Amino acid sequence: MLWGATNQLVIDTEKSTKIIERAYIKMSHRPTGLVFNIPSDEHPHKEDDPRTGKVVIEVRNLGKTPAIITYVGMDYFTLQPLEALPALPNYHMGRYEGTKMKAIMYGLDVWAPTFTLPLSAEEFTSINAETSRLYLLIYADYIDQFGVRHRAGYARRHDP
Repeated sequence: MLWGATNQLVIDTEKSTKIIERAYIKMSHRPTGLVFNIPSDEHPHKEDDPRTGKVVIEVRNLGKTPAIITYVGMDYFTLQPLEALPALPNYHMGRYEGTKMKAIMYGLDVWAPTFTLPLSAEEFTSINAETSRLYLLIYADYIDQFGVRHRAGYARRHDP
């Protein structure tokens, strides 16, 4: 009986150590959030050119061990104001091709990639007129030091 209890204690300690020590990736946008490239007199767009939005995402490893980033993806979609969000996010809507990569982030490392959203003139107009709402999904897949896969995510609704 004592052996069983001791063995369980070793397993629980090992599990707790992995939880405490592993990498934890956090994502958030930098100040100003999503910014649109709006046509001006100096830089006019043709009527059928897409408007572009850009957002800088700050990716941080808040854990105590390295994280190996293996994939970064971004997508966005629009919904009507009263339309419900899907129960589960669809990470592969086809608007943006993610990037397979292999980057190592050590504890307290920061990485700040910029994501660009090419919007059609119709999408741009409906978002700014608030007849549709823009949702942004960004995620990073990573492997912790113990070989376990994780996903960090960022999701926001744009408020013009």
